[in-house]
Amino acid sequence: MNIHPIFVHFPIAFLTVYAVCELIWIKRLRNNEIWQGIKAALLGFGILGAFVALRTGELVAETVGGGGNQLIATHSSWANITTLIFGFAALVYLIVYVERYFGIDISRKLNPAGWYIRVFNFKTRAAKIIWRSPFIAILALAGLIAVTITGALGAAMVYGPDTDPVVKIIYSFFFPQ
Repeated sequence: MNIHPIFVHFPIAFLTVYAVCELIWIKRLRNNEIWQGIKAALLGFGILGAFVALRTGELVAETVGGGGNQLIATHSSWANITTLIFGFAALVYLIVYVERYFGIDISRKLNPAGWYIRVFNFKTRAAKIIWRSPFIAILALAGLIAVTITGALGAAMVYGPDTDPVVKIIYSFFFPQ
C-alpha cells in the first residue's frame, strides 16, 4: 500500500508557504515576534513532515524496486536536497529560539568545559548572523526551488512528463530526449 502521497503534500505546503514568508523582506515584519513565530511553526511542521515523506518514499522505492529507475533516483536525490536545505534553516531557527526564548546557552549546556566549546559558540553566533541576514532568504529561495523540482519529478512519475508546462520543463532538463 502506497501511503507516500498521503504524507508528501503537507510538507510541500508548509515549506512553500514558509519560503514565501521568508522572502517577504519587510523590516516591519522581520522584527515582528508573531511573524517570526509563524515562520518557525511553518518550518518546523514542514521539516517534520519532510522526514516522514522521505521515509515513506523510501519504502515505496524499495517496494517497486526503484534503485534502477533513474526518475525515482533523481526524485529521491532532490527530496534529500530539499530536506537538507530546509533542515539547515530549521536548525538555525532552533538554535536562535532556544537561546532567545528559553535563555539556554546551547554551547554551555552541551559541553560545560573542553576545547570544543568554542565550536558551539561559533555555531551559535553563526546561526544568529544567518537568521538576521539575507542569507536565510537565499536559503528559503533555494529550498523553494528544490521543493519545486522534487514535486515536478514526483508529478512526472505519477501523471507523466507532459502533465503541465512546469513539469515538462523540469523533466526535460533532467531527461533530455
